[in-house]
Amino acid sequence: MRSIHNKLVCGWLSTLWLSLLWLSAACSESKFVYTGPDTDADEVPTPGESFDPECSQCHGDAVSPAPPKSINGGTATTDMSVGAHRNHLAVSESSTFHAPILCASCHLVPSEIQSPGHIDDDDNRAEITFGTLAQTSGAEPVLNADGSCSNVYCHGATLSGGSLNTPIWNVVNATARECGSCHGAPPPAPHPADDNCGSCHPSVSAADNRVFLDPSLHINGVVDLSTGEGGACDSCHGEGGNSAPPSDLAGNSERAAVGVGAHREHLALSTWRREINCSNCHQVPTSVSDPLHIDGDNIAEVPFDALNPAATVELATGTCSNLYCHGNGRGSNGAMDWTIAGPMDCNSCHQSPNPGQAARDMSGEHDKHIRDEDLACVECHAAVVDANKQVVAPAMHIDGLRNILIPTGGSYDPANRRCSNLACHENEGW
Repeated sequence: MRSIHNKLVCGWLSTLWLSLLWLSAACSESKFVYTGPDTDADEVPTPGESFDPECSQCHGDAVSPAPPKSINGGTATTDMSVGAHRNHLAVSESSTFHAPILCASCHLVPSEIQSPGHIDDDDNRAEITFGTLAQTSGAEPVLNADGSCSNVYCHGATLSGGSLNTPIWNVVNATARECGSCHGAPPPAPHPADDNCGSCHPSVSAADNRVFLDPSLHINGVVDLSTGEGGACDSCHGEGGNSAPPSDLAGNSERAAVGVGAHREHLALSTWRREINCSNCHQVPTSVSDPLHIDGDNIAEVPFDALNPAATVELATGTCSNLYCHGNGRGSNGAMDWTIAGPMDCNSCHQSPNPGQAARDMSGEHDKHIRDEDLACVECHAAVVDANKQVVAPAMHIDGLRNILIPTGGSYDPANRRCSNLACHENEGW
């Protein structure tokens, strides 16, 4: 009888030992390879990464290792050990407006149950080890004693204008998901004052700022800007395919605003002057990120091109000085108020050559020929104007050159300023 009893005990102990051996092996070798069941239910939480179902024996459930429940058995979001875990990892509510958040974004995820740093003390508190995303752009995230997270990139610590940059972990509501909680909507200057986020950012619908076309591009550590079609220069300034204001970066559309001024008048095709391009006054970037393009002050640099080598601009008043293009043709002596509208005619830059009218501000013998001889522009500048003083070659007007064509014959040498073989008189110095 004792022999039978001993055999039963030994058999039971052997079975128990094998079971414990299996459990020990399972615990020590368990890997996070479970991806969760397939389901279409709303608000299904997911860690965004694979995990072992045995994690739910201590925290979370069979669908996700994230609380609820917590290690202490808590299920209320007001419990610090529960808080906003599921809101960060939820697939429908959260991932429709931001890039996936992984457990590793805030915690050291063990590869095995017995990994160092996992079950390592008696406080049952998870160590917070903010990951790379939370530290983007030099942010230094901290979980404070009151349960608030501060200096976190994900909640706009490196941005401006946000109304809730320091959310409290166990205050779970929709406030932290609102546009404007992490950054202004739109952000304050120097960001363009345009609330159509989708015109510049490819993650957002241009028709509705609250519809994210590509959530993976939002809160992903990168400022994604559209380029080319659908995100051209007029995404920030100008409109309708024209990059010239209106509107300007501040959203102004009126001519009196320096950011608007006479942009459109200058760039419009003209029947009386050469074509003017953006590069004649600005350094035109080849890409959005070029130096001096988006440089933080929302003030356009105006370096002027070689046609206006001495030109300057006072941006506060919109006054341009030392201009060739608005001068009398004799040098860099013109000035113009950028914001004042008004028609331009011959007298706007140089005196109109009407018979009998003085032309003392023009070069050489202009005054003598116009006032005394009643000659019109066409007598010497037939390549540019006709007998009705209409410009016939816009590309040759205000081009930096003095274009001389005498229809009655003769020639002009600009080097020594002399006319030769003229029908009206013999060789003369101008």
